[in-house]
Amino acid sequence: MKRGVVGVVVIALVAVGVVEGTAIRRDRARRQSRREAVALVESWLRLWSRSDWTAMRRLVDAPPRSFVRTYSDASATLGIQQARYRHGVVRFEGADPGATFTAQLQLEGFGPYRCAGRLPIRRRDGTWRVRWTPAVLHPQLTGGRRFDRARLFAPRAGLLDAAGAPLDVRDPDLRTIAGAVGKATPQQAAALGAPYRAGDVVGQSGLQSAYERRLAGEPASELRVVEGDGAVVETLLRTAGGPPESVQTGIDPRIQRVAGQALQGVTQPAALVAIDAPSGEVRAVVSRPAGGFPRAIQGRYPPGSTFKIVTATAALASGESPDASVSCPPEVVVGGRRFVNAEGEAFGPIPFRTAFYRSCNTAFINVATGLPADALGAAAATFGFGGYDLPVPAFSARFPPPKDVVERAASAIGQARVEASPLHMTSVAAGVSSGTWKAPRLVRSAPPGPVKAIPVAPTLRELMRLVVTSGTGTAANVAGAPVYGKTGTAEFGTRQPPQTHAWFVGFRSDLAFAVLVEGGGFGGEVAAPLAARFLQLL
Repeated sequence: MKRGVVGVVVIALVAVGVVEGTAIRRDRARRQSRREAVALVESWLRLWSRSDWTAMRRLVDAPPRSFVRTYSDASATLGIQQARYRHGVVRFEGADPGATFTAQLQLEGFGPYRCAGRLPIRRRDGTWRVRWTPAVLHPQLTGGRRFDRARLFAPRAGLLDAAGAPLDVRDPDLRTIAGAVGKATPQQAAALGAPYRAGDVVGQSGLQSAYERRLAGEPASELRVVEGDGAVVETLLRTAGGPPESVQTGIDPRIQRVAGQALQGVTQPAALVAIDAPSGEVRAVVSRPAGGFPRAIQGRYPPGSTFKIVTATAALASGESPDASVSCPPEVVVGGRRFVNAEGEAFGPIPFRTAFYRSCNTAFINVATGLPADALGAAAATFGFGGYDLPVPAFSARFPPPKDVVERAASAIGQARVEASPLHMTSVAAGVSSGTWKAPRLVRSAPPGPVKAIPVAPTLRELMRLVVTSGTGTAANVAGAPVYGKTGTAEFGTRQPPQTHAWFVGFRSDLAFAVLVEGGGFGGEVAAPLAARFLQLL
């Protein structure tokens, strides 16, 4: 072979080797670049699933200052509970390198959500970086757009009376029971929980507060992309929510109106409550002065002689007969304390039924001291003394165990530490009427409260009828269906002689009622005539 030819061959072989070496190096560099690009995408998605915005920012080419806040705000708005991201093909060559990905999210209030996106990347100074814009979060997030979670409350449902008409909250007593609505504070919104936020209109008191979720319903929710001014670009997800539901009370507008009229002209604080005896539903609630303290349901008063209904129950359940002779002296001393009858009355030996309709304190104390130790407390529990729940602020009744013989004697006539509201004493009368004590019900759909059978109710009805026909409550003996009742003159305060509240509790047909006049004096002279007026107006 000629020397020239050999030289050409050698040069060619060397050139081929150079070319092959360059191609190998380029291929290696290409594969390395691809690995680095894939590693960047995988790191990004992994950090995203962990909500590590700060580490993600370090992977961005020229990240904006708002980067972390943008992701944090978006995550909070979306309500991301769980996130999983997977990438597709990673393109690392050409004019627009990047990777497609899918996001599978679990969103609070919406559930699963799946979307697709793209992650642009660029190689700068030998390192792959994310070429970030808000569109990485979602393809629609361009030009200042953002995520928005909207709650769409339907118009609030109403409170209804027993006939299904809107409750007349022009009546100050019904307005107190109904309560008010107003904007929720941050603390109220937190207490209510999702989906409530500060500023939402919520029930602030009364039934509006107690039945907030029912009256407001469950708002429809939308997850949306909106412009900077709030204009909707696209609705991504929507939940239907639940419709508001009205709340029906047992208030009878006619009985409520008549109860208010019955107390017209009464200058002292007073209350009148009416309850449907068979159901326990509250038909009327009136407190005077109007718009003041709701004493009809929140007042705490010694029940005085109206409590003799309870004491009579204990005596009858323990075997006492209405015909049994009991002593009614002008006074009796128990444990060193002197107890007397109203105006110093004394009837001597009389039947127990007479002691009841004459409301003889000394006779009832004599009877009570001979009862088993737990008899009076058991009878009080039968009539709900001890408490029960109502959907609005209210006081029911309490009968603390007497701490000595003096307190036991005083408790037997509704004094000592015995307390009850007019609402509760109405329920006592209702229990006698129906034969079963039931906790009062303000809302028709409320779960039934405690129920206690009163086996001696027929005898109690006989005794309460005698109060109205022959005893201390004759002022309530109006024409029409028979009226049954019990007067009460309850001592309070430290004055001598003591001041007294005037009570009358009773029922006619299925309607039970209680009248209280604070500091009114004798129940038979003050409260019973008001009860008569109430019944006559009906």
